[in-house]
Amino acid sequence: MLLQLAIEDTDDVINNFYANLKGEQERPLLDNMTMEEKKEFAKKEMELNGEPDNRHLNEVASAQQEAGISTEL
Repeated sequence: MLLQLAIEDTDDVINNFYANLKGEQERPLLDNMTMEEKKEFAKKEMELNGEPDNRHLNEVASAQQEAGISTEL
C-alpha cells in the first residue's frame, strides 16, 4: 500500500511539475497534503532556500584555498 501511494504521489508531482512549466497558473506539486504535511513541507523549503548561500560560501572558500589565499583571521 505504501509503495502504491509513493508511486501515485510521484506521478502527481511529475504531472504537476510539467503543467507548471507549460501553464499560466502554478499548481501545487502535491495537492492532497494534510495541514501538518504542508507545514513540514514549508519548513523544509525554507531550510533548502538557505542552502545556495552556504554552497556559494563553500565554493568561494575552496577557490581561495586553491589560489593560496589565507582565510584565517
